[in-house]
Amino acid sequence: MYPEYTTIDCETTGACNGTFGNPFTDSNRLCVIGYGNISRSNVINLSDESIPFGRSLRTFESENIGMSVGFNWKFDAHWLRRYGVNISSTTPIWDCQLAHFIIHDQQKPLPSLEECSQYYRLEDKFIDIERDYWDKGVDTDCIPFDIVRHRVESDVKITSQLAELQWDLLKKEPGKKKLIWVSCQDQKVLEEMEWNGLKYDLELSKEEGNKIRARQKEIETSLNDIVGIAGINWGSKDQLSYILYGGTLSLKFRESFIFIYKDGSTAPKERWSKFDHLLPRRIEPLPGTEYSKGGVFSTDEDTLSKLKPRDNNTKNIIFLMQEYRTLDKIVSTYFHGIPKLYEEMEWIKNIIHGQLNSVVTRTGRLSSSKPNQQNMDYEIRKCIISRF
Repeated sequence: MYPEYTTIDCETTGACNGTFGNPFTDSNRLCVIGYGNISRSNVINLSDESIPFGRSLRTFESENIGMSVGFNWKFDAHWLRRYGVNISSTTPIWDCQLAHFIIHDQQKPLPSLEECSQYYRLEDKFIDIERDYWDKGVDTDCIPFDIVRHRVESDVKITSQLAELQWDLLKKEPGKKKLIWVSCQDQKVLEEMEWNGLKYDLELSKEEGNKIRARQKEIETSLNDIVGIAGINWGSKDQLSYILYGGTLSLKFRESFIFIYKDGSTAPKERWSKFDHLLPRRIEPLPGTEYSKGGVFSTDEDTLSKLKPRDNNTKNIIFLMQEYRTLDKIVSTYFHGIPKLYEEMEWIKNIIHGQLNSVVTRTGRLSSSKPNQQNMDYEIRKCIISRF
């Protein structure tokens, strides 16, 4: 016998705007809610604003759903919560995606429902609206409702089949079943954390990023003075390779010239031109660091740290480049990167809604993304606003 359960699946907009249906993106909308199990399914249509769906939501919320089953359960829970439907904190959870990940020893990160359906050869056919619509730029609210309804009903049935199959498989592995059970209940805590997010001072973040960019400009000036060449792109690994290991460095520049028209009249204009700088080798490259295109060698952080320059100019180039790259990562990832992500995701109220992932690392540990909240630079803490 299986426990009493209800499988939930939501279809939303946001498939074509780069947010992947993010529940915290202000312009994204919930289109359809499907719920049920193998033998029954119900669909609530929220895409048609002329349909009074509020009563249906209240009816769904009042039902005794038993165990709440889902595939990537947090995603659907967020969307229900956004529309005022809260799954009780006492309701047990079963996340089929997380269960599949652990059953197969965390070998494949982020398993999809389609992959699971094919792996177990489940009876119901996966309806691929991604290939037929989303990949062609057609968002969910523009897909014929019957197709979306069919997709939701299919997902509910496939997920229900997957849950019952997993429960059967785990009868012989009580230890693993206990691990999955505890991990599934943790999803409720992670959902709460993602929902609350981090309150973040976006303007301060941009200001701090601008200060660091100013320091990078100072470093570029110092590097140009050492090399004696202006216009170098210090973010280019190839150009740094020529500067350290020698080679022909080609730089573009704007050149003024006099243009002569057919009638003999003239006018001053500008055009792009190129000048080749033949540079000497300042230091011997490490063995095995040459790229396949030849003449260009690795200048990554690990390589720079292993070089042993003898003259002060080369030492300063390497030292300044290491500082330059460290600052660049801090700005692009955090001080400017987080505000950029905030704007791209259309989040509101100065709150950052990062993702906490249980089905990514092969060790099974929790990871974080968009942004990575587990590995933030110490300096970025000044932008995080405490709520306590």
